[in-house]
Amino acid sequence: MKTMKIWMIGLLLAAFVIAVGLVFWQLRRLIRLDAKARGIAMPQRVGFLAAGTQNGIGLLAYLALRRTYSLQIKLDDPAQRSKLKVGTLAAFILMAEIWVSLAIVLLAIK
Repeated sequence: MKTMKIWMIGLLLAAFVIAVGLVFWQLRRLIRLDAKARGIAMPQRVGFLAAGTQNGIGLLAYLALRRTYSLQIKLDDPAQRSKLKVGTLAAFILMAEIWVSLAIVLLAIK
């Protein structure tokens, strides 16, 4: 019984790491799309740096940077932007559900 719970914890931790990676990947794609639409130089690097910080300071720096660039309608792709927003939200919800499941399993161990 205890071995099964250890396996469950391991699987939930692995799923959580994958979910965090999905959130990072979706957020990076969303920021890259926004940076391209605003004409910011090196959108690939900007997306990676903004999404890659653990405390969120990169995202805040990007939000401050994007204020100085206006959105260029001909470069914007609203359909792709909304898909990426939904994907990011879904990955975040998945991450939260895995975290709650992990907490329940850990609290059930006695």
